[in-house]
Amino acid sequence: VKDNQSLCSEIQRMIGTHFESGDGTTKITKQKFFYELREVLPHKEKEHCQDLVTYFPPGGPNVLINYEWLLQDDLYIISPIAYALRLQHLEESLSLCDRMASAFRAAASGGSMVRHEDLEAACKEDRQLAVLQQEDFARGFQKQVDDLQDGTEMEFGKFLELMKNGGIFRELFLPALPDEDGEEGEGQGDEDQGDMQ
Repeated sequence: VKDNQSLCSEIQRMIGTHFESGDGTTKITKQKFFYELREVLPHKEKEHCQDLVTYFPPGGPNVLINYEWLLQDDLYIISPIAYALRLQHLEESLSLCDRMASAFRAAASGGSMVRHEDLEAACKEDRQLAVLQQEDFARGFQKQVDDLQDGTEMEFGKFLELMKNGGIFRELFLPALPDEDGEEGEGQGDEDQGDMQ
């Protein structure tokens, strides 16, 4: 919930700090705003980014907009962009929970216990779950990374609950600036940027 509430203010802070317009104002073109959103939300699906365009103010891609106003998260007058971003964040989180449950259930092979090696294999088949590191699995098994080994097992429901409280949601769905070497934006080349139409 806190991540969802702070989403727009974090995006606003990143755009203001790292993508300054040059003249010190908070006005940029709609096209630039779209690309900056793609930059700070590198794991967002292309379709979700395209959906955001429908919430932009009317006009062509070169129309100036105030990104600060569009990302304003007011309790009484919520911006359509803020609303869409928060709703997408919720949908993405719920979808990931469902995918985690399915992958972990498959790893349990019909039993109530999950084993470390089976979970690793199941997660490698899912693009988003493949980002799970040994630290994440160790947190799920309530062990230190050094103590984690093949054969380590835990009850499915307990493991799933611990993983839902892990860092994967923050890593995948909160705004992040790409590293200097472009690591966060990998796979987000010009062909994947989408078009703002």
